[in-house]
Amino acid sequence: MKHFSKIFIICLALLFKVAVLTGQINSSGLDSIPIIKPKKNQNLFLFTGSRPEQISFSLKQPAIFKYKEKKTLGDVGSGLLTLATGLGSSSSKEVIWKVDCNIEGNDSLPEWNISLFCEGDFEKSRERVRNDDGSFSIETQELKHLYWDKDATGSIIAGADTIGIFLIIMDPRVDSLLMPWSGDVYLSHDAQTTTGSGTIWSWQSEVRDVDFGIIGTLHGRNFTLISNGSEFKTWIYISNEFRAIFCADKDDNFIRKKDRVMPYLLMGKDVPGNEIRELFRLAIMSRFLSNALTR
Repeated sequence: MKHFSKIFIICLALLFKVAVLTGQINSSGLDSIPIIKPKKNQNLFLFTGSRPEQISFSLKQPAIFKYKEKKTLGDVGSGLLTLATGLGSSSSKEVIWKVDCNIEGNDSLPEWNISLFCEGDFEKSRERVRNDDGSFSIETQELKHLYWDKDATGSIIAGADTIGIFLIIMDPRVDSLLMPWSGDVYLSHDAQTTTGSGTIWSWQSEVRDVDFGIIGTLHGRNFTLISNGSEFKTWIYISNEFRAIFCADKDDNFIRKKDRVMPYLLMGKDVPGNEIRELFRLAIMSRFLSNALTR
């Protein structure tokens, strides 16, 4: 994992070295595309305008991609030991986590299957408990720690083809790979935000104010996403050029109905027509990343 990430970082540095500072972007010169989110807690988005499109995403629970060390006593063995002795037991293993997400639209583009990979820990604690009938059983609790700031990566598969690979960066304000664009995103916004490093996965739908960056290739071209968590906005760049700003919804369990805020997309007027549908998908990709990277 680390070896792959280091090679990837070197390749990206070479690919992106031609990028230039663009200065602060004037949002008044952008086209605004309203997005309707019909229901709370439903990850369905309706892009309006001249190209109406429906896009949804589904985010799955983290799964162990591989263990970083050999397992000494398996789950069955630990459980039997606790059951036999009555003594509680706990274990923590270093693992590589995989988090999958699917993005699907109602157009002719294939579904995007996105996988995120990061280092982390998997903790288990076991306790013997007495059942109502007098017998004993094992009660197990699990905690999943995901460390997104440790060489996390991702891939995008469309159909049978891998169309994109990327790095996940949790310190976009200072990371050297993102410096050519981070000035646009944070120049006039100095609010302190949280990071997703070391968080424990949970299933609350709240969108947190987390800064993050994505940098990689899509269809052989450079692409970058940089999210300003305090603004709930993500800047999108393709081939080192600005394309759009996605303004996320505020529509989680803790928002009252009257306080709901619908998302929208500010898109550059010179965006090529053949990029628009994938821009919509990148916008929704940033939306689910704001969930995944804080869990």
